[in-house]
Amino acid sequence: MTSLPSPQLTPEVIMAQIKRRYVKVPTARNMLTVEPIAAPTATWIEEKDLDGKVNFISGKGGFKKIYQNFQKKSISTVPYGVQFDVTRDEFNFQQYVTVDDKITSAINEFNSFENDYIWNSILSNPDIPTLNVAASWSDETAAKPLKDLQQAKMAIKAATKKRFSPTTVIVPSAVYSELLDFDFVTNALYNNRDVVATGAIPALNGMTIIENDDVDPEGVGQALVCIPGQLGKLMETYPFTVVSSGWEANQNPMIHSTYFMFAQTAAAITHPETAVLLEGLLD
Repeated sequence: MTSLPSPQLTPEVIMAQIKRRYVKVPTARNMLTVEPIAAPTATWIEEKDLDGKVNFISGKGGFKKIYQNFQKKSISTVPYGVQFDVTRDEFNFQQYVTVDDKITSAINEFNSFENDYIWNSILSNPDIPTLNVAASWSDETAAKPLKDLQQAKMAIKAATKKRFSPTTVIVPSAVYSELLDFDFVTNALYNNRDVVATGAIPALNGMTIIENDDVDPEGVGQALVCIPGQLGKLMETYPFTVVSSGWEANQNPMIHSTYFMFAQTAAAITHPETAVLLEGLLD
């Protein structure tokens, strides 16, 4: 006699678990602002430089005119997703652990793909300015990390006409490790109880330091100075969606149900001027 099917393994419960876990996992989505769109193509208006400026008004009037050019840009949204099966045995014999592992693996694979897609869109964007540091941060004597960060900060403020100032520096683990050799970092580490407990490098030049290897997938020694959420938009034709089908759809009676998770998005880097890619950080 078989066990009764568990209500914890019904399609409704499994889909709810998938959605809950997807929301709780931080990914590169935090770098962009999410915007739903009702089309398979994302479009946006890019502002160009102003022509004209504010000036003193003559006694006869004579207000100065300001013109601003705009350029319309577009990008197609792309679908991506993954699926997994729950077998009839897993459902009937209440194999929670096995199904839980499948959910975890599917979510991890989905998040990993989406994460790589967004980061590739950011790092491959030719409009994000680059800045070569004066000396590799591997050279503790010649390197000047604080000055390099300040130059990147000033470049962003100049490019945005002082509207924005960067808040975050995202560095790979290798660069993070090099920063630990500088006195201004180690002094802060050992004089701050919270920093000692967490191991996190304190803010530098008023910017939070985040360790994330996604910023340097090739290991060439680069970091991103930016304002998370300001770089652009993740345009969603279809947000993260979960659907299921029964064995009839698979024409396989040994499969109880199949779960599909998918999305269709476009990572549009609409404000590349709010970031600077620091290069040459490692020998």
